[in-house]
Amino acid sequence: MKPTVGRIVIYKQPAHEAPINGSREHPAIITRVWQTDSEESSVNLQVFFDAGTPEPRTSVLPASRGDDQCGNWDWPKRD
Repeated sequence: MKPTVGRIVIYKQPAHEAPINGSREHPAIITRVWQTDSEESSVNLQVFFDAGTPEPRTSVLPASRGDDQCGNWDWPKRD
């Protein structure tokens, strides 16, 4: 699946940040896609934390290209 503006993804916090309300995974909306020709695109996000106001994150790599030291994004799991 290609990321597109307006899609909901899961933002995974970097390992050095403290979890928010016990979670490192938070819903986010894609606000910009940097490499539109690939499923492996970096994106800008508005992240919706469980407590507090939404916060922007820029140039976030997908989980398949990122690591635990940087925040990354992934598609929501489907049951």
